[in-house]
Amino acid sequence: MLELDDIIDSPASLEIKRALAVKMMMWDLKPKQISILLNVSEGFVSKWKVIYEDKGAKGLRLNYKGGKGFLTKVQRLEILLHLKEEPHYSVDK
Repeated sequence: MLELDDIIDSPASLEIKRALAVKMMMWDLKPKQISILLNVSEGFVSKWKVIYEDKGAKGLRLNYKGGKGFLTKVQRLEILLHLKEEPHYSVDK
């Protein structure tokens, strides 16, 4: 079962787990049962049920878009061009 649990616990399954938790609650399953089936906490189940009630299915989506980059596009391009110019890098330089 370890392989199945690895798949279930993968980051790609987060939205599915959220949706399943909500749907199972609608089918009157208890949070404890759902948490065991989905390998999540009971708090996870309750949290996403509340979010679903407040925001609908869109609220279950992953919203992380990454942090803002430290470099501008121009700075990034300059660094890439510089790296391509040097044939070799070492700590001694």
